[in-house]
Amino acid sequence: MDYAQSHPLFREFPVSGFLGGSLKLIQHDLKFASDSLSWVSDPELGKQMGADFSVVSIKTEEDRIFEILANSDEYHWVISLDGKAVGSIFIGSIADETKKAGVRAGMMSYLLAKDCRRKGIMTTVVQEVLRWAFEEGGFEVILSRVLDTNAASIGFLKKIGFIDDGTESLAADEKSYLDAKEWRRFYLRRG
Repeated sequence: MDYAQSHPLFREFPVSGFLGGSLKLIQHDLKFASDSLSWVSDPELGKQMGADFSVVSIKTEEDRIFEILANSDEYHWVISLDGKAVGSIFIGSIADETKKAGVRAGMMSYLLAKDCRRKGIMTTVVQEVLRWAFEEGGFEVILSRVLDTNAASIGFLKKIGFIDDGTESLAADEKSYLDAKEWRRFYLRRG
């Protein structure tokens, strides 16, 4: 089964409102493995994302993309700028978050190549994904979880209207490779 069949609400789309080039949200594909390997090879990004990127290779990145394409519990886009993959954004953990919230909900995460930060790309992309989630995806609540050490992402989420929802302890294995003390949780309701 292909991604579009297992994700009936998924669609690719151009992102409007960004003046720095042609910005699109597109389906993930193995052809992006070398681009995304360059992002996840950045130890600073791993620490910001709360991920252990200490052992990455083209093979592990291809395996990760296969998992993305097979996972029917998330919507995942590659961020394309002028035809080059520069980041990704997804809404995942839909079944778990929907069960907890009692309404359709999902956890949003995002990452962007270092050389593309502070240009308005992620602000524009997140706003477009939120519009899709609430208007087309049927979501009532979008959550996001960031490390307490990621001041830029905390400030960004607050700036675009997310509400601080408290903290969450790091998992035991996360303590071995993260400098953070805890996760900060945020949410945004439709409307």
